Amino acid sequence: MAYPVLYRMRHAQASGARVMAGQGEYPLTDEGRRQAMAWQPFFTANPVRAVWTSPLSRARRTAELALGGDCPPLRIVPALREISLGLWEGKSGAWVREHFPEAWDARGRDFFRVAPPEGESLAMLAERVLPAFRKILAEASGYPASLVVAHRAVNGVIL
Repeated sequence: MAYPVLYRMRHAQASGARVMAGQGEYPLTDEGRRQAMAWQPFFTANPVRAVWTSPLSRARRTAELALGGDCPPLRIVPALREISLGLWEGKSGAWVREHFPEAWDARGRDFFRVAPPEGESLAMLAERVLPAFRKILAEASGYPASLVVAHRAVNGVIL
C-alpha cells in the first residue's frame, strides 16, 4: 500500500532577506525565481495534486514556479502567513537591538513565549498554524502527493 506524501517547502529567496520580513510583502528576487524553478524537474517526476500556501506572494509564487505548468489551483490558507514581528517588521536586527534593547533581550531569553512589540511569539504562532496544518493533513490524505509552501517560522512550528 502506498502512503500519501506531503512535501513541505519554504518560499524561495525574497527581496526582504536583509530585514525582519515577517508578514510584509516582499517579492521573489531573480535568484529566488531561479531557486523555485530548479524544483520543476523534481515535481515533474513527482507530481502533486493539491497545494496549500500562505497568502503572501513569496510563498504563492514559489509554488507556481516550482510546479511550472502542472500547478494545481493554489489553496490559500491565511493561518500559514509568516509570524508577525509587529513593530520590528521591515527593520534590520541592528535597528531593533538599538531601538528595543529590553524587548530584544527578553525575546532572546525566551524565544517561544516572548513576542516582539505588537507581534507574535512562537507559542502564539503555533496556536494559529497547528490547527490549520492538521486540517491540511486530513485533506492531503486524499491525494497521492501534496505540497505546502510556507515560511521559516511556520515550518518550524510544524516540525
